[in-house]
Amino acid sequence: MNWLLLLLAVLLSSGRSICSKKIKMEGENKSEFYLSQAMLFLAAGSAVFVCNPKAIFNISGMTFGFAVIYGILLIVSQWCYTISLQQGPTSICTMLYSFGFIFPTLSGTLFWSEPFTIFSGIGLALTVLAIVASAFSKGEKASVDNKNYILPILMAMTASGGLGVMQKVQQSSQVAEQRDGFLILAFVIAMVISYGTALAKNIDKSGHKREVLFPTLAGICFGAANLLNTLLAGRIDSAILFPIQNIGVMIICAILGIVLFHERITKSQTFALGLGVLAILVLSISR
Repeated sequence: MNWLLLLLAVLLSSGRSICSKKIKMEGENKSEFYLSQAMLFLAAGSAVFVCNPKAIFNISGMTFGFAVIYGILLIVSQWCYTISLQQGPTSICTMLYSFGFIFPTLSGTLFWSEPFTIFSGIGLALTVLAIVASAFSKGEKASVDNKNYILPILMAMTASGGLGVMQKVQQSSQVAEQRDGFLILAFVIAMVISYGTALAKNIDKSGHKREVLFPTLAGICFGAANLLNTLLAGRIDSAILFPIQNIGVMIICAILGIVLFHERITKSQTFALGLGVLAILVLSISR
């Protein structure tokens, strides 16, 4: 059952990535970006709320604290990643952002005494190699002159990894049953901050038609994926869960890119995907 839930979480995360790509294609206005993020977080929180409406009535002080941290990490992860993409090469930024999975992967062994076998190590190494191969297979080179993207992408990577760690923390705490309320509150916090920032950036009030479909779809996928990932963080060892999540999304997104956007896959990308599949197989037997 856990593996089916993990597959569903990977599919939802991949759907969120594809929809987020469409959001980026819609426009470059900063206030519009923050507004789209507010809609995304609102949809994400609503998706979790629909699953368990009573969750908002069962939030303790500890859960509130966890939600504040999680909401801030959501904001830093989303915004800094976007800023880095505007400043630097997409392939390098995507690669560094993906490395955030290493933090929650190792946290299970360091803080929760979870086993880390030789197969876990091999699987982790294959995952890293697959990410690197995927990034450099695009043939894009980083700019020597412009290094402004480095700080924001490192912040985004750390925040992304922090989300996985917080999922583990919440599910290992005495308030693990308040998972849904924790996520709803975190998304509400991220939504309020995003909308407030959009207002501060003089949001366009011209009345032109705004794009709501893709932010909403991305948010629904994001909320449902976070719900499943947090649930699985309490069921599957970190050294298995987070690498498979990461590499699974990479593989599914590559497939969807070919099907939906008619992207051509190179030999290097095929090699990267092969490494990814091998990593999943090795991690699967390390349990």
